[in-house]
Amino acid sequence: MTMLKLRTMFFFTLFAWMFCVIEACVAQNHIQANGTQLVLKGVPQRLVGIRLADDVWMGEKELAPTLALLRQTGFDVIAIGVDPNNEKFVSPFIKEAEKQGLRVALQWRLSLWSDLEMKESIQRWDEEMQLLQSPVLVAWDFLSDDIERIQPLIDYIKDKDTPHLVGIVSDGLSNGLNETYDYEGCMSMLSDYFTLGLHPQKWLWTSGDRTYDALPNTYIKSSEYIESHKRLAEKHQKPLVISSADYPRDRNLVDAGTPTNYRLSFFQFLLAQMKDMESPLALVYLGEYKQHYNPQSLPEDLKVYTYPQDLDFLQKLGEAIKTLHN
Repeated sequence: MTMLKLRTMFFFTLFAWMFCVIEACVAQNHIQANGTQLVLKGVPQRLVGIRLADDVWMGEKELAPTLALLRQTGFDVIAIGVDPNNEKFVSPFIKEAEKQGLRVALQWRLSLWSDLEMKESIQRWDEEMQLLQSPVLVAWDFLSDDIERIQPLIDYIKDKDTPHLVGIVSDGLSNGLNETYDYEGCMSMLSDYFTLGLHPQKWLWTSGDRTYDALPNTYIKSSEYIESHKRLAEKHQKPLVISSADYPRDRNLVDAGTPTNYRLSFFQFLLAQMKDMESPLALVYLGEYKQHYNPQSLPEDLKVYTYPQDLDFLQKLGEAIKTLHN
């Protein structure tokens, strides 16, 4: 073997080794799926997320204090729905989330995108903030059950982006997006984790003024629903994520600032389900955060107005999250 060939082999081996070391270091800073757990640097995690309404994360003036409040409450992950109408706001939002020590899940509203638009946005975000290697991003999630369309897009993302998770947001087995939806097959083949949603009011587990009386029944039904998905996650050795959960305000009131004691109880119940570190349930998204404006503000001087009852709710929820993290 000639000296030139030996040198070539040496430098090729050295390059391959350096690439593997760099890739391993990058991966260490990302949330990853390892069997039924989500892990960071090999340590199992219990993560709590919340979804932001578009009017919150697309804003500029109130974005920083809002994210600071949510981080102070104890949330780890912020989910936002992205489409062609708001994609230009993604880069500044992620940069601010990184400043606040939060991680982000991008949820594609697939029906509003063309495949080309999605690929162009991914490329643009990567150029603007090196998104494909950023540990701030937790996952690319798809808000759709169009499996024939999702599969090549997932292949495209995983080919370009190895550190991040890819998921499919679903309400789960009994309340999937349509009756022909092969939930188990889809999650086991395409998604890095199983997902489910919990919507007691939508599913008539509670209604009208029975929000308090219905809590015991809601706990039972929710436990059964979660357990059925845990079994599937364990069968396929994947983590489990509650991708959405909600509960009405007290007495089924809808106005911001009205009491949320029963919603707090339901969310505390869900957090308690995550305490078993052997369980595949590793991440839960609790509700959606929206902005409320002071109706007495002048149009040219709108200010975000967080109601005392809602601040009290966040404080108590933060205590429950802190207990989970500890």
